[in-house]
Amino acid sequence: MTDIYVSNQLGSGRIAQWMSEAIGHFQANRLQQADELCRRMAEAEPGNADIFNLWAAVVLEGGHADAAVQLLARAIELDGTQREYHHNLGNILRGAGRLEDAAICYRNALQVAPQAVDSAFELGLTLLELDRVEEAMPFFKAAVAGAPNITDGYFRLGVTQLRTGYNRDAIGTFRYALRCQPDLSDAHTNLAIMLREEGESDAALRSFRNSVVLSPDDPFILSNLGIVLKEMNQDEAMTGTLERAVRLSPYDGEFHYSLAVGNTYGRDDWRLAALEDLAGKEQMLGENDRMHVHFALAKAYEDIGEREKSFQHQQAGNALKRAVSEYNEEAYLRGVRRVKDAFTPDVISRLGGTGDPSRLPIFVLGMPRSGSTLVEQILASHPDAFGAGELPNLPLLARALGPDEGPYFPEFVASMTAEDMRAFGKSYVEGLRAKAPEAKRIVDKLPENYRLVGLIHCALPGARIIHTRRNAVDTCLSIYSKLFNADLPYSYKLDEIGRYWRTYDELMEHWRTVLPAGSFYDLDYEKLVADQEGETRKLLEFCGLEWNDSVLQFHKTKRLIRTASARQVTKPLYSSSVGRWRPSAEQIAPLMTGLSGH
Repeated sequence: MTDIYVSNQLGSGRIAQWMSEAIGHFQANRLQQADELCRRMAEAEPGNADIFNLWAAVVLEGGHADAAVQLLARAIELDGTQREYHHNLGNILRGAGRLEDAAICYRNALQVAPQAVDSAFELGLTLLELDRVEEAMPFFKAAVAGAPNITDGYFRLGVTQLRTGYNRDAIGTFRYALRCQPDLSDAHTNLAIMLREEGESDAALRSFRNSVVLSPDDPFILSNLGIVLKEMNQDEAMTGTLERAVRLSPYDGEFHYSLAVGNTYGRDDWRLAALEDLAGKEQMLGENDRMHVHFALAKAYEDIGEREKSFQHQQAGNALKRAVSEYNEEAYLRGVRRVKDAFTPDVISRLGGTGDPSRLPIFVLGMPRSGSTLVEQILASHPDAFGAGELPNLPLLARALGPDEGPYFPEFVASMTAEDMRAFGKSYVEGLRAKAPEAKRIVDKLPENYRLVGLIHCALPGARIIHTRRNAVDTCLSIYSKLFNADLPYSYKLDEIGRYWRTYDELMEHWRTVLPAGSFYDLDYEKLVADQEGETRKLLEFCGLEWNDSVLQFHKTKRLIRTASARQVTKPLYSSSVGRWRPSAEQIAPLMTGLSGH
């Protein structure tokens, strides 16, 4: 029901009595009587804006939104100084889906009464619906400042902070909302999501469990809880939780997928049967669910040795994913080649080694699925090293290089000085140090940093760079078989994967040409699998780490891992991924064409 505002100035005594009677009829849901009185009052006193405001509420309750809009517009025309008229009109327009017009009304209401909490809150909600999240934030902040005990204001503020990447702020906001209302399940869930993003797994687990207590049959919460349990290697609890999510929401392909990648299925597994049954109802599913079902079936059929079926579902899942991807291959590959053009021998000669001398960073980089997670896990098992995972820090700092009007990175490198490189390196080291203040070495394992090897060489000369590499076909097929959490837009078509690999390989060869010998270490996945101790000793020597037997027991190291290789590195080293099964020559012909450049 729209708010009713009744002015102290009701006009003549007869109008005041009719107004009181009309309000009584309205509140008792006697809409016809209320409407008749409003009509009579409007005829008797057509300049009284309060009459039209009340009449709008009456006709809206009767289901006539368009008429209510006209009546409120008339009220505002008669008296635009009443905040409630603007606010009420905004409510009606928002309910009718006219969000832009509603936002204008709420802004008008706040111009009349800047401290109006409800108008600020409703404007924030409207902007959220318009996906103008940054704009919404100050209005939620104003709402909670004006009414600090209203839980929903803090909850919505937390949502805007979550969606705009202000994770730490969102955590504090959701915690305050829960102090106001401890039984708010959604706040527990969002808090858990943020804590997980910040790497606070134990706290995230507690929050998810609190949410499950409050909403035990919510499959979304159960699925997220299951993912955290998987990351914490609590396999039995993970499986039970995800199975419950699947049973509660059997048509959600994403839940099936999470369950499949966390388990090994057998031929008579009910979970495989459920997937096959769901695949038979594919036309009932949305594209996202269909895609997840295909990737789940690809994993399940691989488990039971049905490689051809697995590949067929990989093809179907990747085709669905590629259809909604906005991958611009030409621009993407041109970006890699621009880096090659920017880091000339002259630039390397002038700026090489001029940056921050810290020996803290160890970079592990290369193509996805080339063994980088394994190498990070080995290093993180050393008592002097900390595995920080896939950090966006270096690319984000690189993108910020250059003036507002350009030139940008990588072209801007040509105009950088030794002082610029030292400042850049220092900024990166400070951010890295915050990840593990006591660690002697910190591993940054972002594969895409292969683009920035030249920048690392210049800005962080004390860093160690490990380039993991693996057979090209094995690497590309492994990429194709996975549905990545991160967006790897080149990974959904075999020919595009091949061309991307070739461009990456050309850039790595460029680094070998322009950088001094020994600037980075090529570690072959196949050699590591064949001679774990020997290759690990070489790795530690390059990194300046003394030998420690714990690195051979890397699978026993308990740490949070979120990459597609998370489960593999919790097991001893195995060789089944070397020379992996390959589809027929005809099936992988697009990949081979992409790799060859023809």
